[in-house]
Amino acid sequence: MKFALITDNSRDESYVCRNGEFFRFDYTNMSKKYRLLGFWQLPALFNGTFINLKYNAVPDEEYDIIFAAIEKDSNNLDTIKKLYPDARIFGCFKEIWNQNIDVRNYVIDNTEGFISPYTNIDIFDKFGLNRPIYDIRIPQPIDIDYLQTKFNCKKENKIFLYSNTWAQGRSSNWSEKFLQSLPYEYKTAQSVDDPYRHTETWKECKFMINLDPTTNYGIQSLQCAALGTIMIGSNNDCQKELFPDLVGTDESYLLDKLSQLINDKKYYETTLKYANNLLYSKYSMDVVKTKIEKITLRDSKDSKGVWI
Repeated sequence: MKFALITDNSRDESYVCRNGEFFRFDYTNMSKKYRLLGFWQLPALFNGTFINLKYNAVPDEEYDIIFAAIEKDSNNLDTIKKLYPDARIFGCFKEIWNQNIDVRNYVIDNTEGFISPYTNIDIFDKFGLNRPIYDIRIPQPIDIDYLQTKFNCKKENKIFLYSNTWAQGRSSNWSEKFLQSLPYEYKTAQSVDDPYRHTETWKECKFMINLDPTTNYGIQSLQCAALGTIMIGSNNDCQKELFPDLVGTDESYLLDKLSQLINDKKYYETTLKYANNLLYSKYSMDVVKTKIEKITLRDSKDSKGVWI
C-alpha cells in the first residue's frame, strides 16, 4: 500500500521512509529523531512519504491512502485532492494546541473519515468540533524494538521529573513540599527537539513523574512503558491506558502511589507488566499498521460510526 502523511502545520522537512530510515527527497539522511515520535512514524509503517506543504515540492506519485493533517488552510485539502485524485483521503490530527477550528471542521466534513489517536478523550466534544462521518481511532505507533536497542539499561532508584514548557499551555510545576517528600534522588531536563538527548537523561530512572495537566496524546508514557520506567501522573491519553492507576496531578495522591510502588514489589511488577503487555498489543508498529490497512473495510465499523 502506498501511503502518504501530509500536513501544512510543521517546520519539518518532507521525507521518505525506507526500512526504518528517514531520507529527504534528495535521499540525504534526515535526523533519527523521527524514529522516537509517534506521528512521524506513520509513514515508516509502509515505506511511505511525509509531505510538508509549507516547504517542499510534492512528489509526482500515486498514493492509495493519504492521512491529511491539514490545520492551517482549508484550501490545502482541495490541493491534495487535485494532486492525488485516486487516493482515499482521511483527515487526522497533528496538533491540538494551535489548531484552527474552522479548518479542522472543513477537513472533518470533506474527507472519508477522521483519524484520531485518542482512546479516552473525546477530542471532538472537547474542542466543539464537528462529528466526522467515521470516527476512526488509530493509535500513533512506537518502535519498541528500536527504543529498547538504543536505550535499555539497568534501572536505578532515581526519579525523573518530566518538564515540557515549549508547547502552549503545558507545564510541570512542583511545590517545594512535593520535592522535599521524594524518597529518591531526582533529576529533570527540559523536553527539547532532540528526543535522543532527552531520553538519555532519564533512561536509568525507575520512575518518571509528570504533572503536565493537559490532555495530550502521551508519547512519553509510551516510551516509559517500552523502557521499563513507570510514569506517575499526567492526564494524557496514553497514560490513562498504560498506567490507569497513576493518572492526575494531585501531588498527595501521586506521592502515595509512588510510596506504594516502592514498598509493594508485587504492585510494582504488575504495573510494569500491564503497561508492557498493552504497549505491544495496541501501540506496536505491526498492530498499528494492521489497523490502517483495515480502515477501508466496512465490517470494522460499529453501530456508532466509530471504527476500532
